[in-house]
Amino acid sequence: MSEEKNDLDQTKQELENSIDPLTKLLVSDVFAKNNITEDKKRNLTEGQKQAILDMVQNLQKQANEFVERSNQKKLEALEKEKAEAQTKRRRRTTLRERVKQRKTDQE
Repeated sequence: MSEEKNDLDQTKQELENSIDPLTKLLVSDVFAKNNITEDKKRNLTEGQKQAILDMVQNLQKQANEFVERSNQKKLEALEKEKAEAQTKRRRRTTLRERVKQRKTDQE
């Protein structure tokens, strides 16, 4: 039991450290708007706390995956643009060579 509590406390501390100030501000604004003070907050059961932590971790995982996919798409787009640019350069070079070849054939 104490190990679970220590793990939960450690996870809670990590979560508090990772939450950005904007999120804290938004939550405190919602509490203030609805007149919820520290003494009016009800305590959550361990199961509810764990469910919330699992949900937060799942959302963080989804957000990280989204960012990775978005970065990957950007990299693929840049690579595609570079490939197209190289292809265009090759075509110009080939066309120049053809024009030069025609000139030399005509002479």
